[in-house]
Order: sequence, then C-alpha cells, then structure tokens
Amino acid sequence: MRAPSAFRKLNTKEREIIDALLAKTFRGRDEIREQINNSLVERAKCECGCKTINFSTKSIVRVRSKKRIPVEAFYFKGDRPYQILLHIVDGKVSYLEFVSYSDQVDLEYPKVGALKITVNEK
Repeated sequence: MRAPSAFRKLNTKEREIIDALLAKTFRGRDEIREQINNSLVERAKCECGCKTINFSTKSIVRVRSKKRIPVEAFYFKGDRPYQILLHIVDGKVSYLEFVSYSDQVDLEYPKVGALKITVNEK
C-alpha cells in the first residue's frame, strides 16, 4: 500500500517568501512564477540537514535562467544568519533551501521585511 502524498499547496508564509524573491525583474522570473503557480510542495530536509521546500510542478514551461540559484535572500534571526536559496535544476523549480549558518536550525519562516534579496541572474 502506498503512503499518502505529502505534497500540498504553498501556505501563506511560503507564498509571501516566494513573492518577495520574485518581486524584482530578472531572466527566468516569469517562468519560475508560472511553474510555482502550477506546483505542489512538501517540506523536507536536504542532505546537509537544512530545511527545504520541494516543488512538484505540472507546468511545461522551462526556466530560461543560466544560474542554478537565480535569486536568494539573506536574513538574521537574533544574531543567527540564514540564507534562502531558490534552486533551478534542468529548467524546473526544484526546491527552496533555508540555509542555517549556525548550529541551530530554525523551523519558523522569517518575516518578509527582514529579507535582503539578491538577484544572481540579470
């Protein structure tokens, strides 16, 4: 018997973070938005233990970005630094990684106003 799928729609906080990451114009942004709008997600952890949101999209649109991480955000919670990386793999939105630069992993999402967004794809 198969386990039920853990994939679901983005919640409000996740959507706010995505909207902040996609607020600036850059190559591939519209395709990323199209894919995300046609995706389901699941919370997971990457191999290093960082919190991630994995995407499963039904969109046939391919992202034109030449960068694996076309946009990212940096923020602090207290004195602990964090980074959010949007990964594109083979033209598809793959996952959103919440990187911790301390021994403590924070399971709460950051406030959007605390994010410093950097576009890596011009």
